[in-house]
Amino acid sequence: MPDTPPPFPPPPKKRSKALWIGLGGGCLGLLVIAAALIALAVPVFNTVRKKTEQAAKPHVITSPDGTLKVTAPGTWRAMDNLNAEADLQLAHTARSVFVVVLRESQEDFADIGLQGHSDLTRESLVGNLTEPTVSEKRDLTIGQHPAVQYEIGGEIDGIKVIYLHTTVDDGAAFHQILAWTLKSQFASKKDELQKVVESFESVPASASPLEAAEPAL
Repeated sequence: MPDTPPPFPPPPKKRSKALWIGLGGGCLGLLVIAAALIALAVPVFNTVRKKTEQAAKPHVITSPDGTLKVTAPGTWRAMDNLNAEADLQLAHTARSVFVVVLRESQEDFADIGLQGHSDLTRESLVGNLTEPTVSEKRDLTIGQHPAVQYEIGGEIDGIKVIYLHTTVDDGAAFHQILAWTLKSQFASKKDELQKVVESFESVPASASPLEAAEPAL
């Protein structure tokens, strides 16, 4: 096929004055219809925008007993089927981002310490993965409490995932926080997961949510 530009279209045929008047009226009608459609679209657009803004606004998700909480994007929801042992669990399932928190009283451990508990739970997680990888330790402060974190990658049930494995010591309990997503999405969602993890707050199990909310006089 020759490499030449397409021919220009022929000039339009002349129309009668009556035809132009008819076309003008038809165009005016189309403009009126278009204006009406735009007027209808504005409230719909505003509704969608408000819902989008509300979804993007962070909100607090609290454990059923009221002693644990995190702040997550508005699109995240509390869950009850991620881990049967979890004290707090949440996710945005459509985006494949998940977080669970498991609390263990320090009274059940003999001088294990923060690092010891992290080692214990981390080894348990790694033992369930195929071809696991573990990053260097990262020291953090979460909710004014010391914490340690590792990135753990591997394959489970044929799916490649990466976890942020974080352990927090609040003086009364060890809190294991597992945040994860698919390996292919980890780079783009790590910051979101990290913000949820670092927003974690705990109330000692001996205090009720009401007592924790009301400062002592």
